[in-house]
Amino acid sequence: MGIMPIAINMERVDAVVLACCALHNFLRERSKTNYITESCVDYEDTINGIVRPGKWRETGNLLGLGRTNSNKNASSSAKQIRNAYKNYYNTIDIINTYVS
Repeated sequence: MGIMPIAINMERVDAVVLACCALHNFLRERSKTNYITESCVDYEDTINGIVRPGKWRETGNLLGLGRTNSNKNASSSAKQIRNAYKNYYNTIDIINTYVS
């Protein structure tokens, strides 16, 4: 299928980018050992001027998620995660946090 552009109104691009930043920050706060570790990202050795590649470069293309045959009721674990997202996004001040 490949990479495709996101079909979105240009007026909403800033809101989508801010939402992605907020989600990224949420995951960095709550999933420090599972989301992105220091070895995942590129690192610049400023003394020697060398960029050391992160582990993200070792992975191939992302695979699509197929349909599952699971039931449509979310597990209690999934509901807890959903509520954590809801509580996080309802308590932070997105505009003042990410727009200056």
